[in-house]
Amino acid sequence: MPAEKAARLRDQIVWADAHGALAGAQDYLSGIPENRWLHNGEWPVLDQSRTRCR
Repeated sequence: MPAEKAARLRDQIVWADAHGALAGAQDYLSGIPENRWLHNGEWPVLDQSRTRCR
C-alpha cells in the first residue's frame, strides 16, 4: 500500500505540473501539518480479518 500511495501522489504532482497547478499543489501539501503525514515505516497494520471480501 505505501508504494501505491506514493505513486498516486507522484501522479497527482505530475498532473498538477502539466496543468499549471504545481504552485497550488505545493501550497496545499506544505499546509498539511507534519503530524498528519505518514512516513515510510509508519503505516498502520490492517486487521486482515476485517478486510476480506465476504
